[in-house]
Amino acid sequence: MRATEHSYKCLLETEGRIKKELIAKGMVITDPADGEKEWIDKATTTVWPKFYTSIGGKDKPTKSRRLWAADGAGQGSHATGALFPGA
Repeated sequence: MRATEHSYKCLLETEGRIKKELIAKGMVITDPADGEKEWIDKATTTVWPKFYTSIGGKDKPTKSRRLWAADGAGQGSHATGALFPGA
């Protein structure tokens, strides 16, 4: 678990540093409209169900969403928390 934690921490630190540098150089960074709700709705109701059987059923992504939410994932710009509503 330590390697995963280190990797996640490094990713967040690197991402934050790069984001600050880009903003300082004039880049404008905006958040997706409505927290990507439209995309999330389409993905979770149309796309994901097509793959449930290939990943072992609907319980697998549901469990992953809960684990990621409990782990605090999605706190960076990756929006993992937003990708998994109701986790």
